[in-house]
Amino acid sequence: MPCYATAEPPWMRGRQGVGEARDRRAKRARLFWMTVRRDQPLHPAWRVRLHEVIFEADTAAGRAFDVLLLWCIVVIVLEVLVESVAGVHERYAWFLRAAEWAFTILFTVEYVLRLICVGRPLRYATSFFGAIDLFAIVPTYLSVLLPGASLCPRGHA
Repeated sequence: MPCYATAEPPWMRGRQGVGEARDRRAKRARLFWMTVRRDQPLHPAWRVRLHEVIFEADTAAGRAFDVLLLWCIVVIVLEVLVESVAGVHERYAWFLRAAEWAFTILFTVEYVLRLICVGRPLRYATSFFGAIDLFAIVPTYLSVLLPGASLCPRGHA
């Protein structure tokens, strides 16, 4: 029989004035108990760890993930800027297209991982940041479904 989550960890029940715990273990436990719904079985440890890395920036892994994500965003913006130059686009179109797809796949994996590690995926998907993540990857997939359609025309043949 699965163990179901309650509003707070069992060892914290009944304590008055617990406040912000500085102990990393207590914070991780609190994070775990806040991300599960009361009517669902508890998340496996890997989902809790994944949530900590993706959504928490106060751990080394979380900071590294955020920095990597920011660098990917900077590179993809530079790729779009460079692709808008006609001479560069004609010469390196295949490379720029491959880079666009590589980053789209990377951002798709990141979006799916975010949905996997939250307690309520639909709530995240309909949130502001969930919508931004989705709108970042949809245009590339639309270019496959609707050939010839471009959301930002570059004036190239």
